[in-house]
Amino acid sequence: MELRMDFFGISHRKIQKGNVKEFEKVFRYFYKPLCTYVASILSDWDTAEEIVQELFCTYWNKRKSIEIKSSFKSYLYQWARNRSLKYLAHKKVINSYEKECQETHSIGNVFYDDLELSEFNDLIVNALNSLPERCQKIFHFSRNEK
Repeated sequence: MELRMDFFGISHRKIQKGNVKEFEKVFRYFYKPLCTYVASILSDWDTAEEIVQELFCTYWNKRKSIEIKSSFKSYLYQWARNRSLKYLAHKKVINSYEKECQETHSIGNVFYDDLELSEFNDLIVNALNSLPERCQKIFHFSRNEK
């Protein structure tokens, strides 16, 4: 399907008026190239498809208020690029948060390990203190004198 650049401007005006068939033409024409473009940024085809689908849903829902001052094609590609960069920034925040949570969890485990070790040492000291004095000396000698 060969479409000229002026077609897209006309299509946008028709879509603004609610022309579903025109929207479907534009969707079919741009869907795969936009997915390829977004996937080249994200290195993830599935996420690229989600972003492009979301882009077209948003375009349809906001079609009446969207003012396109450049070419329609440039507008869609710029929109796709911005969504992709926003996704990458969000993913970076999520990864940073997950890393922080893992580090906090590790620190928490060390704390619990230290707490358990302290409790265990207290149990040993209490057990040793409950032994007769001669048994305590023998135990200390067996552990400390070599």
